[in-house]
Amino acid sequence: GEVEAQFPKVIAVGDIGFQLTYQFEPGGNRDGVTVTIPRALLNRAPRYQFEWLVPGLLRDKVIAMIKALPKALRKQLVPAPDVADALLDRLTAKDEPLAQALSREIKLLRTVSVTSEDWLQVEIEPFYLMNIRVVDDHKKVLAESRELSALVAEFRSNTPVEVVSTRNNLERVNVTRWNFDALPKEWRGKSAGTEVVAYPAVVKEGSGQLSVRLLDYASEAERQHRLGTAALLLQHDLKTAKYLKKQLFVDNASKLSLAGAGLEREPMVDAIVESGLWQLLENTLLPRSQAQFEQVQRDVYARWVPHVLEVGNHLTQAVKVASEVRSLLARFGPAEYPNAKADMNQQLRQLFDPERLIETPVEWLTYYPRYLKAVLSRAERLPAQGGKDEKSMAMLFAQLERLNRAKEDYPGIEALCPQALRFRWMLEEFRVSLFAQQLGTKLPVSVKRLDQQWQSVETWMIENPR
Repeated sequence: GEVEAQFPKVIAVGDIGFQLTYQFEPGGNRDGVTVTIPRALLNRAPRYQFEWLVPGLLRDKVIAMIKALPKALRKQLVPAPDVADALLDRLTAKDEPLAQALSREIKLLRTVSVTSEDWLQVEIEPFYLMNIRVVDDHKKVLAESRELSALVAEFRSNTPVEVVSTRNNLERVNVTRWNFDALPKEWRGKSAGTEVVAYPAVVKEGSGQLSVRLLDYASEAERQHRLGTAALLLQHDLKTAKYLKKQLFVDNASKLSLAGAGLEREPMVDAIVESGLWQLLENTLLPRSQAQFEQVQRDVYARWVPHVLEVGNHLTQAVKVASEVRSLLARFGPAEYPNAKADMNQQLRQLFDPERLIETPVEWLTYYPRYLKAVLSRAERLPAQGGKDEKSMAMLFAQLERLNRAKEDYPGIEALCPQALRFRWMLEEFRVSLFAQQLGTKLPVSVKRLDQQWQSVETWMIENPR
């Protein structure tokens, strides 16, 4: 009947039905509507659809959201109940952020622009957020939250789905060569009577050992499989790896530069050598069988040595300048320019972090010397800048904040999403344009262009729910 339509017991997403329960408990943890998701299906839960709650609660939620907007916008959207009705007449619940859908329709109906930043300021009662309960095969509650992204992050960092780790003949530990069956791109199995989907990949574990694992998300499996393939290629030719490591940062001048830049030689050199293999897998179909792996070996090994030596050359120049930057910053007193110094030191740490270096495309590594010269130029000019450096930093941080927020929701987004990767390096070019314009940028960059690029990142996140 009507009540069932307004307050359904199940929310259907594709071929899966998620159970809903309702509780009237003002101020309580489970006030409102709760959706129960089996752990094995967490990777198939919609990313945004739960924001739309159920038909019987959506109208009140939209009214509450409109009333909580900043005053300048709120005044243009009155009376809120009428605006909400007009908006909902034009919308159907789907896996899209509710705020984004509302912004689009508000623009069409009222020619008022409400940005994602405006919605971030909106605070509504927890009652209007779906409570999400994750349970195991025996219906035992594993975790509960009103933030799906927090649950996904929590379980992503723990082991992948238990079901995935049982009753399959694909997984392997301590892999040192490709001596296992072909890996399909997608694996299907059953858990508690429901079909689950997982994605096989060669994975480099924290210990450095390699495994074949089934992962929850296709994009994450693709990322891990590329890293794992690079690590497996390295294990197959340790002799060349050893030779390459002896060619990098060996003379006294470059060792002194490393020390001056506060960097350790061994992790840096290891990262450059392995990163060479990762970079050479760009635009290559990653191997899924032994024959494909052997073909990739032939292609990649032929280019590995000259490639790494060239990258090493760019990084040697960059480290030399980084050492000059550190020495210059050390001359300022502790109370001088604390924010600018903290930002520059953080920038150096990020650029030379070995973990990040492994997944840095070669195009951007070749620009490192210019990025470091821009930092040096900024440090040299600090005393003459007055408040200009702080103003530039505020513009930069507004953009950085977006990426940092996305990373919380979507760990490794730069490695998973080409648009986010481009945004990350556009920020590096933006730094050059703000602090050392005379060096020039490799692509046109401005606040407007960064905003446009960020829109493409947001679109990607909607189209690739984790």
